[in-house]
Amino acid sequence: MGVTDKTVINGNEGTLQAVINGRVEELGSVKEFEALITYIKKEIRAIGQRMVGHKVTGLSGDGDMSVYYNSHIFRRVADMYRRTGVFPEISLVCTNLDPATVATTGHQTVVLRGVKPDSVILAKLAEDDELEEDFSFTFEDYEFLDTFRG
Repeated sequence: MGVTDKTVINGNEGTLQAVINGRVEELGSVKEFEALITYIKKEIRAIGQRMVGHKVTGLSGDGDMSVYYNSHIFRRVADMYRRTGVFPEISLVCTNLDPATVATTGHQTVVLRGVKPDSVILAKLAEDDELEEDFSFTFEDYEFLDTFRG
């Protein structure tokens, strides 16, 4: 399958949901979202070999999100933990679903489990017209519910 307007996914088409202790929250104010897997490697050295080899020994998940500052969801998570001492179960569900390419490329849905934000802005004022916040997160597992074709 070649690259055409029917195969290139529009990054603006899709959804992001947070599932916090089983409660589904639409994250409609997301500007950008990215989740990465990093390979954890160990150097392997052998006598007579000048090049160092690398053995994959694990995976680490992290990501970044940019949102408009108009949702209480992640501030509520911080407050829940502050009050109870129990960090809630958080999953993020990201679906790429471009109507223009779904017939040829399909769609993709991935669930990130064990999500933990690195930090969350508690309160903010700025001279900007739109208030935004960026934050990083880690996750402990993932699962594909749907994958692209091809």
